[in-house]
Amino acid sequence: MKKLPAKIKNLYLLQELDVQVPFFIVVDSVDYKSITQKIEKIKEIFKNKKVKSVIIRSASFNEDLDDKSMAGFFESSKEILLNDLDVEKIKYFWNKNKKKAEENKLGDFFIFIQEFFRSDYSGVLFTEDPYDENGSIIILSSSDHAITDGLSADKKIIYNKKEDNWDEGEFLGKEVLSELKKVILKSKKSFNNGADIEFGIKNKKIKFYQIRPITRNKDEKLLLKEKKRLKNKFGTEFEEQTLGKNGFVEALGDLTPLSLSFYNYLLNSIELKKLLKEARAIDEISDKNFSLLENVGGRTYFNFSQEKNIFLRKDNWWNNFKRTVLFLSQEKIMKKKCLEEMKEKSNLEEIFAWFFISGIYLQFFLEQEKRKYKKDKFIERLKNTERICGAKEPRPKSLNDDDLAEFVKEYYYLANFPYEFSSKRLIDIDLNELKEKYSHFRKTKKNEKDKKYLNKKIQFWLRNKVLWKNNFLKLLIKHKNYLVEKYGEEIFQAKNWKEIIKGKEPQLVKLEKEKISNNYLEVSGENYPFAKTDKKREDVVVVPGITDFNNLTYFIEGDNIEKYFGKYLAVNIFSSDWIPYISEFKGIVLKEGNELSHMAITCREYNIPCIIKSDIFKKN
Repeated sequence: MKKLPAKIKNLYLLQELDVQVPFFIVVDSVDYKSITQKIEKIKEIFKNKKVKSVIIRSASFNEDLDDKSMAGFFESSKEILLNDLDVEKIKYFWNKNKKKAEENKLGDFFIFIQEFFRSDYSGVLFTEDPYDENGSIIILSSSDHAITDGLSADKKIIYNKKEDNWDEGEFLGKEVLSELKKVILKSKKSFNNGADIEFGIKNKKIKFYQIRPITRNKDEKLLLKEKKRLKNKFGTEFEEQTLGKNGFVEALGDLTPLSLSFYNYLLNSIELKKLLKEARAIDEISDKNFSLLENVGGRTYFNFSQEKNIFLRKDNWWNNFKRTVLFLSQEKIMKKKCLEEMKEKSNLEEIFAWFFISGIYLQFFLEQEKRKYKKDKFIERLKNTERICGAKEPRPKSLNDDDLAEFVKEYYYLANFPYEFSSKRLIDIDLNELKEKYSHFRKTKKNEKDKKYLNKKIQFWLRNKVLWKNNFLKLLIKHKNYLVEKYGEEIFQAKNWKEIIKGKEPQLVKLEKEKISNNYLEVSGENYPFAKTDKKREDVVVVPGITDFNNLTYFIEGDNIEKYFGKYLAVNIFSSDWIPYISEFKGIVLKEGNELSHMAITCREYNIPCIIKSDIFKKN
């Protein structure tokens, strides 16, 4: 058998699944050279098969692959009556699509002439819902090509593989549902991560036109893998977990498993719980273990669902906590000596916990202050040291904008170094270095009052925040060196800090080189790792991610689409002619569409956020 591209090989695979596939004839470059002599023979074969009309389709070796579908890339013909099939029609589609294949380096080119099946419903089946391996999703329309062309669906059907039941599919009849179920289950062998199948239904009979792998971008592959891990970890409580970004994890940075388990270990320490109780942040000390931090796809997230295990949201509790920390850190912590050996478990846990809460933990909440407000509002709050830091200092009367800008810059500098065991720059912030950085303030100030107040603020940060950070980092660097000396550099691949504390040989894990992108700031809930549908507004999330609804550019009919490259595009219907340019957009908002179209598949491959959100067009 001659070597064939995936699109055509998959048609033979469909036949092996014992389902109905419209008859087809393949034309390669050799056949095409003699197409004039062969056309009548081709028509005779179709006639003997009792085929009355056909469609001309195209294929190449670099489409319908595991990581690239090129869905809708080639133009197919409309229905052609068999008697009207001629050399000119074949040459038109050969020349037009072969040119596109050559321009995009898609490899050898083929066409195939396939029986046209006039259907009551045409549809697309994803044997595995892109975001739920237990479900299969079917979208139907009474118009040919409506689903693949990106129009709205007439019907949507879900098959739950785990429970073996159909939602909304009874109208198709038992015979059709049986064939759909057969192809869902049998295709798993060849398409382990799910198959994308196009089909038609007429008079309770179904024929399958095409099958290819469900393509996923790098982010989705990583997140779906993580989904299985987290399901095993949280069990029945999995759907309650909400993981997101806040000042806590932004300040920590993305942590290795070792560093992450270390911080979770500290957060569970009895010293921290005692301090929280003393500051009246909690009513009682719980014995329940929890994981405030979680590593998902190489990124560190904060588990808001676990937060209730440590904090009760009492009025003014945070102010009480800050005052307690400030007092206790000055009275006790600064007098303690660093450990000589990390094997002294109780002392290690105590001093780590104390430095953690007195310095770094306070910084996390300051980070939240920074991120909560826009620049002007943040600067206004920054002027008030008492509100920000809990320190009783005079309120600055006025500050020069240039001075404030420089101060904010240095503030960011202090805040944005990760607290990672394996970090090479773990202890690069030096008190003397910072004093030098601020020295120009004292030399260049014209206004003596501004100088006085800003200098007080700088000195406060130098005395407290930087000192806390340096002490904590020195402690970390000390134990980093100890770990390297005892276990070697590979210790940073250790999975669990508790194993090291207990003196066990640490289990090593392969560190993920790839990370999920910043499109996913929150991964949570019932539809982890993506929220598919907003039930209140009935929005359909085609490809999850960040879409700036306040910065949309609405398409004007007749415009050249290139005008909208690099923007968040809002358009009634996304033309199939624009599919090759999908990667040029920041995000796409549709008034009409569906999540299984050629456009949706391509958005998913390129990780371009896309949502069907009709209500936003009513407002604009």
